[in-house]
Order: sequence, then structure tokens, then C-alpha cells
Amino acid sequence: MSTICFSTFPIHPTASPIATSRVVSSSSCPIPSQLRTNAWFNGSLTIDNSNRRKSSKTAALYSSASANRPTVSPITASKAVPSSSLRPIPSQLRTNAWINRSLTIDNSNTRKSSKTATTTNNNRTKNSNVSRSSTNTENDVIEKIQNCRNAFELGSIMRMTNNSIFAYDRASKALIERIKGLASRMRVRDAAGLLNNLSKERVPSQRRNLHYGLMTLLADVSTNKMNECKAKDMSMIANALAKKGIKNDRLFNDIAAKAIKTIYTFNAQGLANVANAYAKINHRHPHLFDEIATASIPMISTFKAQALANTSNAFAKMDHHSPHLFDKIATASIPIISTFNAQNLANTANAYAKMDHRHPELFHKIASASICIISSFKAQELANTANAYAKMDHRCPNLFDKIATASIPIITTFTAQALANIANAYAKMDHHHPELFEKIAQASIPIIGTFKAQALANTASAYAKINHPHVALFDNIATASIPVINSFNAQNLANIASAYGKARFTGKKTEILFSYISNKMINESLENSWTQQNLVEVAYAFMKLRITDEKLLDVIGKAIVSRKSIDLDARQLGNLAVCFNKNETPSSSQVLKLVYSKFCSIKVDQLEIQSVADISSAMCTSQRLDVVSSKMIDFVVALAIIKVDQCRMEDVRDILLAFSCVKLSNDTCNKLLVAYKPFVKKYLKDLSGPNQTRICNTYTEAGIVI
Repeated sequence: MSTICFSTFPIHPTASPIATSRVVSSSSCPIPSQLRTNAWFNGSLTIDNSNRRKSSKTAALYSSASANRPTVSPITASKAVPSSSLRPIPSQLRTNAWINRSLTIDNSNTRKSSKTATTTNNNRTKNSNVSRSSTNTENDVIEKIQNCRNAFELGSIMRMTNNSIFAYDRASKALIERIKGLASRMRVRDAAGLLNNLSKERVPSQRRNLHYGLMTLLADVSTNKMNECKAKDMSMIANALAKKGIKNDRLFNDIAAKAIKTIYTFNAQGLANVANAYAKINHRHPHLFDEIATASIPMISTFKAQALANTSNAFAKMDHHSPHLFDKIATASIPIISTFNAQNLANTANAYAKMDHRHPELFHKIASASICIISSFKAQELANTANAYAKMDHRCPNLFDKIATASIPIITTFTAQALANIANAYAKMDHHHPELFEKIAQASIPIIGTFKAQALANTASAYAKINHPHVALFDNIATASIPVINSFNAQNLANIASAYGKARFTGKKTEILFSYISNKMINESLENSWTQQNLVEVAYAFMKLRITDEKLLDVIGKAIVSRKSIDLDARQLGNLAVCFNKNETPSSSQVLKLVYSKFCSIKVDQLEIQSVADISSAMCTSQRLDVVSSKMIDFVVALAIIKVDQCRMEDVRDILLAFSCVKLSNDTCNKLLVAYKPFVKKYLKDLSGPNQTRICNTYTEAGIVI
């Protein structure tokens, strides 16, 4: 090993490449071209000459340096630094750089450590960090901003600054002043570029007003120079403003007007971005969306996954129907579905569900692709996907199992709306997953105060429908609903009342909740704001929970009777009849008369035995109120006999007990009892004692042996 040491030794521009490479290996510490001229090394250079051939130029270089070399310690020579441990010289230092350190090169086959080199490298790292830090101090940033000559340079400064300019107070103000100074001679392309840069800035809350003001200023520049706008400029401007939620109706209308005229100059990404921007800020412009659809269809094959997903999502958000476009998006998406990420898949499914655009093949492909990457789905994407499949009634048990598995570990990251949506989706699809529902309940209770009216109603409805009782959750839903009861619309009130009724969930909190529901309904005008179906749901829920409220029932009855026509199916008619049979009100006779009139008009094959049983239960009250004819009674008895094979134990009990109180002809009564005799034998032991006695007495009085 020979050592050559030198101080203040210039490397000549014409030095041999071999010499340079022998001094510092290009793979370990490359010296960029700018540094190869007038670079000064002040330190010790150790070269391993064993088994090496040197060129004459390299030898001359070493020889010329050896005259001034100081004595080198043997320790320094022995502790050579492997070339692989040296750090590359940063690009900023490549011209006229002075390297003041000990540089040791070891070309031997053995790896050696060097305390000297390690210390030097650590110092160099610290110096480098300090250097980088100092370049990005507020003063440096301000100086760069003030010295920039045009908007393009300003954009470059914003991109190259390590921290957001808006992290600094004075720098952000300097940026505004500089842009104001450049605004008059700024091209629209430059304004678009600056807006794009600003939309990517992370802005502290205390400087959001400054950021907003700056983007607004650039938006005004764009408006004034709209005639210069190209397709790319319009896309960037709209997208940047939408990303930060900045509405500027005049500018967006101007962009729309210009885009419509030049729509065929937009590429796929531009069309998708414009549509997405208008949807994000909810700026409705049907003509523009029609033109985007028209321009997109011929070039749909050039759309990438993100553009396809964003386009469908934008049209769905704006509720702008374009069936032909959605068919084309589906056709283009299916072959490249594996390139869709989790968000693309969820957004596409959600868009098609919102627009009620059925495409089974697309949904099948989305499900397959989603299952493969389900672990990459975030909470919102999992909830949206499940919700979309439920809305479209597209059954995919495997997907729902995977969604549940992926949701459980991250359930605490779900928002209130996401928790309500995923519970509602599983209930709609009748896909019971006890562990998931338990976790949803556990995650919902701590944040129940953040649930909105619809989320509270839908969550309760989902748990009732899937028959998953959860006392703590229902108590918390009731507690959270009472303070915000005025924000519940008719559908929400009907859903939450129906849920508690289905779950048969009683208790003090339930009673308080139902008293608030009653007060709200009594004080509202139900004739216009409530559908007949919702009115029946509330009345039936009160009846099932045995909460008597004759005033509310009468209000509901009058609201239903006031309609010109009754729009209820057989099940709803039966439920309404039961409600007014249990509690008699001033409107009972009118309601029951209306029920029987509508019931007779329904086709027999559309009637189920449960509806017949419910209608039968009101016969006694109806006969006493003189609102039902003997012909109607015979019709209902005939239906009960026709549907006897569908009977459950509850139906047998309700029908026989109901007609035991009704005045029937002997012939009609005997026909009914004979038809139900086999079922009485089958279910009699399952009935309560009093009901057994009453039914047996009815058969005894008719002289029929069971």
C-alpha cells in the first residue's frame, strides 16, 4: 500500500479519465461533470497499488503531487475507506466546490473500517443537512420569490421548496405581492400552472385566507384572459379550484362556454378532469355535461382507469343521466378492470348504483377485482362498495364476506355515515354477519352523537331487519335521536319507528323517543309531507310496542282518508286495519271502510295469508261500526279458506279468533272450521291456554270434533 498526500492540489481539466476514476470510483462517489473542473482536494489520498497497472498520465499525476505531500501516519494508511462507503457529491456543489476532508480509497479485496472517514462522513452529512435547511429558510424563500422574473420561475420555486411556502407568514405574503406584480403580464397558461401548484400546497389553518385570496386572484386573471385558454388550461384551472373547494360561478360558466366550443380539442384526461371538477363543487351545467358525454364516447378506449372512474362518478354526483356513456364506460372498463385501484372500483360501483344503471357483467368484474385487493380498501371505499351492491340488488356473498373481514380490523376508522351505510347494505342483502354487526355497534356507540338523522334511522332499521338485537345500541340511538328529532324527515321518522317496532324494543328511552315522534307528527301537516306507507309504518310501530296514542292515530287516519286515492298494498292495508281495530278513534269507521274497499280490488294471487289474517282481525270492530257488508265478510272467509295451505300457527290463531267474534252464517262458519281443522290439530299444543280454550269452544259450539 502506498500513500499519496497532497493539499491544495488542482485536478487538471485534461486529467486522464483513468486517473479520475482511480481517485474516486464512479460507482461509489461519482463526481459530476461540473465538479471535474477546478475542484480542490485538501486532505490525504490513499491508493492501493497492488497488482494494478497505472497509465503514464496517472503516474505523472501522482508524481507531481508527491513533492508537496506531508508525512502520513501508518494508521491513516491502514484504515482505508472502501469506495462503496463514500457519499455522492450533491449536484449543487459540482462547480468550483472545495472539498476539505480526508479522502481514502481502498482498492483491495478486503473491507476495512476507518474512524477518520466515518467521522468525516458524519460531519459531511450534518453540513449537508444544515445546507439544505438554510436554503429553505424563510429569508431564502422570500429572496427567491422577489428575484423571480416571471410566473414560470415562480412556479418552479413553489415546486422546489422543501416546505410549503405557506408554512411561512412573510413568504406567503411575498408570494401574493409578487403574483400581483406579475398578474398584468401573466399568460393564462402561467395562471393555470400556478393554480395547479397552489392546489397541491399544504396550507396551515391560520393562512388559509391568504391562500384563498391568492387562488381567487389567479382565477380573476384566468377569467380576464379566457380567450387565450386552451383545453389543458381550462382543465387545470377548473381542477385546481375544485380541489380546494373554491366556487367562482363566473369563471366556471366562462370555462363551460369556451369548453363547449372547443370540446373536441380535449383529451381523455382533460374531459374527465373537467367533469370531475364541476361535480366536486356542485356547479351544474347540463349543456357542458352533454358535450363531455358526446366527446367522450368516440374516444372512450383512450380513457385510463382513473379517467373512467372519475367520469362516471362526476355524472352520478351531478345526477346527469347519460345511459349511452355509461354503457361505453362499462365496456371500456371491463378489459382493464385489473388496473383499477380500490378507490376507482368503489367509485365506479357507487356511480352506477346512484344512477340505477344496471350492468351485471361490470359488477361481476368489479367484485372479482375488489376481492383480489380488498386489503387496500379504506373504510369509505368498503362502505360505498357494499352500499352500491345492495342498491343494485347484485348478490355477491363472497365479496360481502371479504368486505366484512377487511372492515372488522379498521372499524374504528369508519365515519358515522360509513357505519350506517355498511350496516344498511348487509341488512338489505339479508347477509347476516354477527361479528361485523357487533363491531359496528361497538364502533357506533362512542360516536353516536355524530350520526345524522338518516344515519340513526338506517342503523336502527338495519339491526331490526337483520334481527340482531343490541340493547346498548338501541338505547344510544334513542338518546341521540331525541335532541335532533326536528331534523328527521318523514322517511327517517317512519324508519326509526318501524325499526323499534320490528325489534319489539321497549323501555323508558323508547317511550320518550316515541313521545317526541308523536309530538312532531301531530304538529306537522301530514297530508302533503307524508306518504300513506310511512303513516301506516308509524301507526303499526306504536301498535306493536303497545304504546297507546289515540290522538296520533286519529291524525294519521284523517291524513290517509284525506287523499283522493289510497295507495297501499295488501300487507299495508292489513297493518292499517289491525291498528284501527286495536284502538278506536273518530276516524276509525272511515279508515276501515276505505281499507275494505281497496282490499276487494286486489287480485287474489297478490294476497298472502298474513294480510287476510290482519283484515279478518278488524272484522268484529267493522261489523259493530257497520262499515262492512255480509258480502265482504263472505269474501274474506273465502280467501282464508283458499289460502289455508299457507297458514302458520299465528295465522290459524288470528283467523279463528277473529271470526269467533263475527256474526257468520252457519254454512260459512262450518266451511271455515272444517278447512282449518287439520291445522288446529297441528298447532293447538303451541297456543297459549286461553287461546286453546276459545278455539276449542268454537269447534264444540259448531258440533265439530277436533
